[in-house]
Amino acid sequence: MGLRGLVFLATIIALIALALAFDPDAASDPTLDDDLCPLDREPTASATFLVDLSKPLDPDDRALPGAVLHDLSLGLAVGTELRVFAVARAPDAPREYLGRVCKPYANSDLQVDQAKDRRDRPRDCDDVPAQIPRAVRDVAKRYCARRDVLVERVDALADSAGEGPVANAYLIEALEDTALEFEERAGPRQLYVVSDLMQHAAWYSHLDLGWQWWRFEDFATMRGKKPGAMGPRPAMMDVDVTLFYIARHGLNDQPQPRRALRQFWREYFDPTSPVFEEQPTMAHYDAVPLMGVRTEADRMRLMLEQERERLDAERERQAREARRLADLEADLHRREEQLRLRAAALPAAPEPG
Repeated sequence: MGLRGLVFLATIIALIALALAFDPDAASDPTLDDDLCPLDREPTASATFLVDLSKPLDPDDRALPGAVLHDLSLGLAVGTELRVFAVARAPDAPREYLGRVCKPYANSDLQVDQAKDRRDRPRDCDDVPAQIPRAVRDVAKRYCARRDVLVERVDALADSAGEGPVANAYLIEALEDTALEFEERAGPRQLYVVSDLMQHAAWYSHLDLGWQWWRFEDFATMRGKKPGAMGPRPAMMDVDVTLFYIARHGLNDQPQPRRALRQFWREYFDPTSPVFEEQPTMAHYDAVPLMGVRTEADRMRLMLEQERERLDAERERQAREARRLADLEADLHRREEQLRLRAAALPAAPEPG
């Protein structure tokens, strides 16, 4: 090859190197998939973001769920898989899957040693110092891009939330699907929920019942009678739960309804203790009645029925316990009689001396 050819080849190589230096995708880690999750192993931690957009948001606050998703994405640990869902309209498919992303770097990877760079809040993936190695900058930018796609999907759903009466809100069903999914995952698990925490279904509705009847024991009774039994209620065992709670004017924003609703969810998530994060209070909304209770008298009759069923169940439990104790006592009498007969059959002890 002549001198001119060598110069041409050197120029091509230099151009390729330059392209690689400025093309962030060119250095993409081949061990990660399009969602930045490892191809050869399971994520080391799991997080689920569930947003309830079955009710309308105030126009000025429609960006709130996406902002929550953005902010919580900053604090996730390296290796965490974040899955994003919205509460859906179908009780047998109560979650709409919006996508996922895995965090391929630790927050400490984006810090530099200079004291001026120290900050309390984790650095965002679109604010990476030039001193950070290129491979880390690459995955951080890709994480940002993928996370922003998920935020945009949440924003689009929030903008399209209907203004008419709320037809349903299958929040419990969505949470129980999430709990079952968590059971299949190892490592630390986190749940983030953005909602006014109001279930609205024909078998149980916070909206139809009114706050005076938001008792967990009533819910448990109704859940047990739900058509098409849901099976045993899955528990959020060893899951960190954060509830981004949106109060509604005239519905659950006053002290008594607020306490009743919080107590309901504390009992629902027991033994996990959920953290409540207060969000801006938003407008009340109308809902289509689903439980067939339209007056306070209807609610009273329904609650009395639940109480009667609980008393009947307790009476039956006590009757079973009484039968069990009676059987135990009869067995003790039989064993005492056997011991008495065996003792009587023994030869008399010889007289001393």
